Amino acid sequence: MKKRYLTMSMVLLASFNYMLLPAEYINSVTTSLEMSDAIPDQYAGLSAPQSWNTFKSAYFTVYYLPQNDLKSIERKLRTRTLPSFGRNTYPDNVRSSAEKIAYRLDMLFIRTRELLDTYPDVHVNLRIFKTRQELDDEYYKIYKKGKDTASFYVNKNKTIYVCESDLTDSLIVQEMARVIVDQDIGVILPAGIKNMFSSYVNSHLDE
Repeated sequence: MKKRYLTMSMVLLASFNYMLLPAEYINSVTTSLEMSDAIPDQYAGLSAPQSWNTFKSAYFTVYYLPQNDLKSIERKLRTRTLPSFGRNTYPDNVRSSAEKIAYRLDMLFIRTRELLDTYPDVHVNLRIFKTRQELDDEYYKIYKKGKDTASFYVNKNKTIYVCESDLTDSLIVQEMARVIVDQDIGVILPAGIKNMFSSYVNSHLDE
C-alpha cells in the first residue's frame, strides 16, 4: 500500500510541475508530430514489410524475424537477477529458446508491476528487429520522423519495438514500466514523467 501511495504521489507531483511549465513548451511536447512529404535519404530505400514469426507468453506476443538469433536474445534477457525468479533457472518444461524468452519476459513484467505496485490487465506486443537501422526505419514508418533509438513504445497498438543488437533486460523493463504506467493511469503522460518510473524500475530491479 505504501508503494502504491508513493507511486501515485510521484505521478501527481510530476503532473503538477508539468502544468507549471510555460505554455509554449507544453504545446511543443504534446502536439502531434508534423508529417513531411520529403523522405530523408537514409529512409528512401525502406524495405518491403517484414515476414514475422511469433510466439506467446502470458503477457506478450513476441514477433521476431527469421534472421534473429533467439539464443542470443534469451541470454541478453537474463543478465540481471530477479528476486524469487533468479537469473539462469527455468522450470523443467521450459526448454527451447522461445519458451525461455517467453518465461523470462513474463518474470520481468511481473517484477516491474511489483516495483510500481500496480497490476493492469494488459497483453503487450513485442517486435524484435535485428539491427538499430531496421528499428529506426520502423520508427520513421510510424511517425514520419527520424530518430536514433534503442527502443520505443506505441500505446495505440500496445507494442514495444526493440532491436536484437541493443536488447538487454534493463532496456526491456524500462519499456515495460512505460506500458504499465500508461495502462494504470488511463492517460498518456509526458515522456519525462514516464522516464522517472522507468529509471526507478531499472534501479531496483534486482533488489
